[in-house]
Order: sequence, then structure tokens, then C-alpha cells
Amino acid sequence: SFLRSQISPHFIFNVLNSIVYLIRSKSKNAERVTLELSELIRYMLYDSDNKHVMLENEVQYLTNYVELQKMRFGEDVKITLKLEGDSIGFNGSGSLTMAAKTFKASFGYYKIRNTSTYMQASISVPLNGVKTGPVSWYSGGGGFIYESIGSRFMVYLKGECGLSPTKPTTGATYLSVDTLGILFEGEQCGIKPILRGSARLFLKDSLWGKIDATVDFCRNFLEVRADLEKKNIIKGVDCQVNGVMFGQVKADGNPAFFLGINATLDLGDIARGNAEIALGINFDRNEANVTQAAKTAFDLIPSYARNTNQTSFDGIYLNIQATIPQTSGAWASSIAGGVVSFNVNYSYGASGQIKFYYNYSTSSFLAKLSIAANASFSAVFSVLGNQANMSGGAAFSLNLEGGRNDTDGWNIAGSVAASGYLAMGRTCDCNDYKIFGGFGVKVCIDKSAAFSYKQNGSPKWTFSLN
Repeated sequence: SFLRSQISPHFIFNVLNSIVYLIRSKSKNAERVTLELSELIRYMLYDSDNKHVMLENEVQYLTNYVELQKMRFGEDVKITLKLEGDSIGFNGSGSLTMAAKTFKASFGYYKIRNTSTYMQASISVPLNGVKTGPVSWYSGGGGFIYESIGSRFMVYLKGECGLSPTKPTTGATYLSVDTLGILFEGEQCGIKPILRGSARLFLKDSLWGKIDATVDFCRNFLEVRADLEKKNIIKGVDCQVNGVMFGQVKADGNPAFFLGINATLDLGDIARGNAEIALGINFDRNEANVTQAAKTAFDLIPSYARNTNQTSFDGIYLNIQATIPQTSGAWASSIAGGVVSFNVNYSYGASGQIKFYYNYSTSSFLAKLSIAANASFSAVFSVLGNQANMSGGAAFSLNLEGGRNDTDGWNIAGSVAASGYLAMGRTCDCNDYKIFGGFGVKVCIDKSAAFSYKQNGSPKWTFSLN
């Protein structure tokens, strides 16, 4: 708990700034540091609250934290991680390369405070493209982990596979199966197994994402987590998808299901988009054995879309947002050897949102559409040294929403607004002009309208026009 208290937003921001520096300097350490930070946050969010955690995972958490601190402070500060205590044992790993084929193995054994035992072993061997259907396996292996605390024993398989007959030496696209195994927690679960799988997807030798799955026959739940991120999936386009699927048999014997997805598409200065999707059936975040990933995804659902008790969700929720970032620029040109010149400054931006939810338990729903856009310019024209000024701008917004709830019954509301101006010459007020002392004129428009209907309202209809 002391170490987790150090993982403050300040620490994370510092590490992210360091990663930005590594990327800009094209350092090979950028990807390694990003993965270390990702694993540290993943462990903190999803694993650290469990009653029992693997000693290996806890040590890796400490190691990642120390390595990140080393990266932040560089050579100015020396940091050493020393593990000691009432433990006796050893841990080792090695590899052997013969005829361009690499064999890997590891083994570890510890006796901790004379009360518990930890032991692990693993092996990985090349498979030369052994095929299972359309999939070719480049390497394969397995191992086991045993901890006497909680009588935990896990046996697993691992390997690398892809669609190519052999793994390309560069630009490889493949799946690395880190763990595909079965875990027994004898102290808590007896002989009821827990199935676990973890895999990473690589596109052109670059990590694209990770998928983790758990089927817990002891606590009666299923969880699948996916964290996918790819820079330049198409040149200049970044995408990120985080999702969780969770199902369980609740204490009352009824099934529950939850699906949460958060996806982002970034086109840099051109546009950005985000989508949040949630589906719940008899789901309650406070039910026993609900995972942290499912709780985190549930917390994105706004209060009005949840069930009345605010901790459960039976329904569908969709929120899609798109933005054209506010962008400014300038353009200049001249003709006839500079006799005529143009200088134009401009700015524009837009945003849109589609929102929908339907709650099965309350029979309420909402559909909403919002659009907003703006643009402006200022220009200077010069002919033989004589200047003329022009500027203009426009803005537009549209909001429509409708649905049903217990308070208003059936309801619908909307508004639209448009404004704009065009000005030339001297500065003037809206819809005015000047002649003496220099010509100037400014034409403006600003109109809006709104309406609403509520089945249970008084009055039911409202309308305004400005």
C-alpha cells in the first residue's frame, strides 16, 4: 500500500513526459518504458486488491517501479533494488542457440520465512512452423508455478504463432501466447479450476495490444479484457480500443452480463473521435467477485442511464463524439510582380455528438444529436500600396433530443442557432456603415429558435424564436 501511494498522477505525468522525450529522440527505450508503465498501472488497477497475488508478480511490480525511476533520474541518482528477508532459494534462466534455433528455460525455488514455498519452471522450444489449421507455430513451451500460500498451483502453455509458414526476420505480424493455463487455489476453491489466458498481438514487430481472459469456476465468473493501441495504423492515424466483457452467476443464482468498450481514433490536426459503448443485463458493480476492469468500465456510464440504485445497469448506452480541432492558419499570395497582394488569416472548428441509452428496468430511453461549427477570416488586399480590409465569421449549432422517463413521460426538445457577420473597411457596429473619414460597413445576423414538449409538463409545448 505504501508503494501504491507513490504512484500519484504527478509520478505518471513525469514518466509520460520522459516517454515523449524518448520518442522525439528516437530512443529504442521508448517502447520498453511504455510497456513497463503499462504493466505497472495494470497491476495496480486489476491485481493488487486480490487477497492473494503471485510473489513473482509483486516482485515484477517493484522492479518496474524502480526501472521507471532510474529512467526519470538518469545518471544523477543511483537506484538499487535489493530483495532480502527470511527466504532461501534461487532463480535462474538461460538460452541455448543451435543451428539458428534458440531454446529457453527458467527455474526458481524459494523457501520464505520457513512457512511457505514458491517454485516455478518454464521451457520454450522452436517448432519450425508446425501447423494447426491455417496457423503456424514458431515456438512453443510451457511451465508451472506453485505457491504453498493458498495452495496455488498453475500449469500453462505458451508460444508464438502467425499465418506465415515461418516467422519473418523483420516486419513480422504474429501472436505471442504468454499464458494459456489452469490454476488451482486449493485453500479457497478446492478442485474447482481457474482458466487463464494472456496473449500479445504484434504487427510489423510492433506491439499492438494485449488480451487477457479468465474463466473462474470457483467464483463463477468469466472476464475478457482487451487493450489495443496502434500508432500510424494508417499514416497519420492512431487508434486505441479498451474493452471488457464480464459475466457471472450472482449469489442469488441469476446470471449477469456486462460489456464495456472505449475506442478512440485520432487523425492528428484533422479530426478526433471517441466512442463509448456499454451493454448490461442484470449487472451490479457491488456484487461479489465483480472485477476491477468491469467496475471501471461501468463508472463511465452517466447516472441518468443507470438503474435507480445507481450501482446496477440493465440496458444499452452509446456515446459517440467527433471533433475537428479549432485550427488557425494563414495564406498569402501576390500577382503581377507584387502589384496586387493578398494576406488571409483563418480559423475553423467543429464538433458533434450522438448519444443514446435505453434502460430495461425503468423503461426509459434518450436519443440526442448535437452539432456545432464555426469559421472566421480576416483579409488584407493591397493594390499599388493601397490597402483594403475584410473580415467575416459564422457559427452554427443544432441540438435535438427526445425520449421517455418517469418524470416527464414522453419528451422532445430542440434548438438551432446561427450567427454570422461580414465587414469591410473601417470598424463599424453590426448592421451599420461609415462614409466620412473612410468607408466601412458591417452586416450581421444572429437568429435562434427552440422548442420542447413534455407529456407530463405544464405547459406541454414551449416555443421561442429570437
